[in-house]
Amino acid sequence: HLGRVAPAYASLFTGSVTADSEQLVQAIGVPGMTPMRTVNAGVQVLQTPEDWAQALDQASTMPQRLDDDFEPIAPVYAVAGAQGQGKSTFSRMLVNRLVARFGRVFYMETDLGQSEFAAPGALSLTLVSAPILGPPFTHTGRTEAYHAAYMGVVTPKNDPDRYAACVQRLAQVYRDHVRSERARGLPAVPMVVNTQGWTRGLGLDLLYALCQSVCPTHFVQAYDPATSDASLVDFATVEGCDPQVLWITGMSSDRMQGGDAGDAGESGRRVQKLAAHDMRTLSLLSLMYSAWSAQGVATWNMHKPLAARTPVCVPICDLVFWMGEEDVPPSQVLRAVNGTLVG
Repeated sequence: HLGRVAPAYASLFTGSVTADSEQLVQAIGVPGMTPMRTVNAGVQVLQTPEDWAQALDQASTMPQRLDDDFEPIAPVYAVAGAQGQGKSTFSRMLVNRLVARFGRVFYMETDLGQSEFAAPGALSLTLVSAPILGPPFTHTGRTEAYHAAYMGVVTPKNDPDRYAACVQRLAQVYRDHVRSERARGLPAVPMVVNTQGWTRGLGLDLLYALCQSVCPTHFVQAYDPATSDASLVDFATVEGCDPQVLWITGMSSDRMQGGDAGDAGESGRRVQKLAAHDMRTLSLLSLMYSAWSAQGVATWNMHKPLAARTPVCVPICDLVFWMGEEDVPPSQVLRAVNGTLVG
């Protein structure tokens, strides 16, 4: 029913289901799954590169470090690299590996433009207890964030101080949770941090600030061998932070030919290329139309338009307005927020 609310994406899900596929779906027990028996021209399969597989094996099986009291230190994995290098894909693979080992994993999203679980423009900390399957818009709104900070923009360039403060706040929430779990005698939950792809100038400064806040035990850097293999962060200058650095080559289009989808949980990617703004639109639609069935299964309810739904009413005196980077006079605040998307 996606085409009803967004005609531009009506053909996004066009897989055909045969009789034997129906039987396979019932046997597997994954509702809505469309098995693919063969790879055709309409599908591009994601191959797990060898160096990625090695990095995943190393990161997910490495013994935990011990602190001064000989207590296990919660592993924190920061995944960094320029845009288009496959950071989000690798992060999903890593989360799936760690879920299999630890049972629960925190996922910190610091990429405002391409969030995995939250709405675009938000930084979030999400507790994951099941493998991440599919692109972000297939699970946006179906997993409630443990903590989130909404900035309402897709880049931190106009308000870097607030962005850094939000990252620091999420890191503190995670540390508080680890401390609470340890006090109860429970094992520490690891965390995967997906960073933004802005790695020059102010963007690099923000990456340094992020490393200072989250203090990763493992730093995974995706790089392009044709341009540079220099480390983005000199950890000798980051106080109290000495992570193990793992290198992976960037996921370019020529490396996505054939092979196995591996831990990513994606059977394939359609040739129809979705730009960043398409992914943000689909994530918002998923968030707004998400619903839960009587059986407790997350789904989309696109039979009703948003205008036909009962609105949430909040007393104006209970609201605090922050207009972000816009300079709006107090007398015009209500006019500015009327009919706009807020978080």
